[in-house]
Amino acid sequence: MIGRLVANLENHGPLAAEDRAAFLGLLGASRSQPPESELVVDGQASGECQVLLEGQAFRHKTTSDGRRQIIAFLAPGDFLDLQRMFVGVDYGVTALTQCQTAPIACVRLEGLMLQRPGVARAIWRTSLVEASIQRAWMIGVGRRTAYARLAHLLCEIFLRLSHLGLAHGQR
Repeated sequence: MIGRLVANLENHGPLAAEDRAAFLGLLGASRSQPPESELVVDGQASGECQVLLEGQAFRHKTTSDGRRQIIAFLAPGDFLDLQRMFVGVDYGVTALTQCQTAPIACVRLEGLMLQRPGVARAIWRTSLVEASIQRAWMIGVGRRTAYARLAHLLCEIFLRLSHLGLAHGQR
């Protein structure tokens, strides 16, 4: 479970053993969440950000008529609401499957990032990759056919799960 969190952080550069241990020391007690539960509520204030340890979830915006637009799929090791460290959240996150999440106090995470540049770089890289994925989704909405959008989504999910050791062969 926790290994996937570290693997996700180290996807773009290794962490020193001390950095890894310090980061993992920030995790609060894990919580089991059933499918369809709201893991992050749009606009709700909190001093903690959540990490997905197991399961799959999706980030979404709710339109004025109450419909949801999915804006990201989340896999084990992803932060659900990292932006909460600096600004509030303007989206929700809902569990697709049974999920395990763990909270991290935003103040403690910010302190660790100031003390340990390796952790800060890993989190920064993670958010840069997430922003890149968002840009690809924007191109997809505006320029790809429905078949191309679906193909891109399936490839994205397969690639992300492969990096975590959750996809096997061609499946």
